[in-house]
Amino acid sequence: MAYFSRDYGHPNWIDMDAEFYVDYNPFSTNAYGSNTTVIVIRNMENFFILNGDHRENLKDLSLVDCLEYFEANQQQMNTFSEELPKPFDLHANPPPE
Repeated sequence: MAYFSRDYGHPNWIDMDAEFYVDYNPFSTNAYGSNTTVIVIRNMENFFILNGDHRENLKDLSLVDCLEYFEANQQQMNTFSEELPKPFDLHANPPPE
């Protein structure tokens, strides 16, 4: 996983070869109504947005584990987020290449 954060004035970076990355944005309150943590799959194909700071919970998780965390925390899903397909089973149906 690549880790991407806008925190502390550090430059932003994304490993575009990564399967996914986690993006925390503490400055998204005006646009999204909250600071947000986003699970971004591949080259920005999918955006799963949670309100709040979830970096510690997502740190070092695989894509499958991050999406399972997202599913378990649906009550914190941002209104601009994509929803996971139902039923969700990334183990059986991985995202297309």
